[in-house]
Amino acid sequence: MKITIFLLFLLLTNLFLAQNESKRFFLGNILSDTTTLSREQYGSPLTPILNSSNKIEIRFIKSSGRNHTSYTVLSYSNNWEVKEYDYDYKTKSTTSTDLTNKVNVDSLFDKLVSFNIFSLPDQDSLVLYKYEYDVESDELIGHGMAIGCGATCYYIEYKVGNHFRRYSFCNLESYVEFCSHVHELQDFNGIVNLFQDIK
Repeated sequence: MKITIFLLFLLLTNLFLAQNESKRFFLGNILSDTTTLSREQYGSPLTPILNSSNKIEIRFIKSSGRNHTSYTVLSYSNNWEVKEYDYDYKTKSTTSTDLTNKVNVDSLFDKLVSFNIFSLPDQDSLVLYKYEYDVESDELIGHGMAIGCGATCYYIEYKVGNHFRRYSFCNLESYVEFCSHVHELQDFNGIVNLFQDIK
């Protein structure tokens, strides 16, 4: 009888401790810069991420010109949620879809972290040139890439506790092909593919 009571006590203690144990999320490196968010002005149907009450929130924004923008929002308060918002500029209307049950959110979050989502630089800070060395002429030759209009731009906004940041990449597919040696582009392309696969 004493052994049964002792085992029951251990079981209840473990259950209580498991329910009250703080949940931790591995983030890798994290950069924070609220000035980026306060400086950026864009038409969004969502409230500013600076005002979010979620403990973790990641917004993946895809903008194709001025006609259509989609927002995929991965958020954690007490549980994970994934929602998609589509904004039509012509009608000024927003539709939303709950994707939570379609996604293994823990796996998605881990993959996003493996692509350094919390520490990637903004595209403007990358050197997106290819350099070649001509042995005969002893010249270092740099090649840039010209991009026309009609770009698709991707934005990441995140909030983790009191850390916030926003960064972007445009014409990603062209740059990934041209600058395949730039690992930040490869990481961002991985992030884009993850978010596009959940739709």
